Amino acid sequence: VKGRIQPVKIYEPYSTTQSRVKEGYSVFNEAIQLYRTKSFEEALKLFSESGRILTGDIPSILYIDRCKELIQHPPSGDWDGVYIAKTK
Repeated sequence: VKGRIQPVKIYEPYSTTQSRVKEGYSVFNEAIQLYRTKSFEEALKLFSESGRILTGDIPSILYIDRCKELIQHPPSGDWDGVYIAKTK
């Protein structure tokens, strides 16, 4: 969230009654774990997959862009996984 100093968790409600939705969020959660360990190229692949499964999923698209940026400009060694939003 822009303007915050401390990280803020953001939640997205979804239905677990559709197996495709469950699959998409399972892939997304794997990608998040890779992202947090700085495995941006592997995370990018999984975020792309979750975006395909969930058809236009905004969080997947957001993390795809972040991974591309972090691949080009890797974070420092003490990076804690928090992304600092530069725009609203």
